[in-house]
Amino acid sequence: MKLHRISEDNRKLLTYIGILFLIALLTYQVPHRSYSILEYLIRPVKMGSGVLSLSGIVVIILFIIAVRGLFNLE
Repeated sequence: MKLHRISEDNRKLLTYIGILFLIALLTYQVPHRSYSILEYLIRPVKMGSGVLSLSGIVVIILFIIAVRGLFNLE
């Protein structure tokens, strides 16, 4: 019986696609609530009459990592 192994390039591809899926999951808004799942983990900061959402920085960083990784694959 022959075992099939995933090549290193395919493993990286699955990792970066998994990161993109994680971004979609974390930014999904919870039903009947105004916050997304990530905003429950990292609460928005109220500053005067505005709101600073620090959770957006996490999403941008993960997105840049995933896209750069996808473009570097063969």
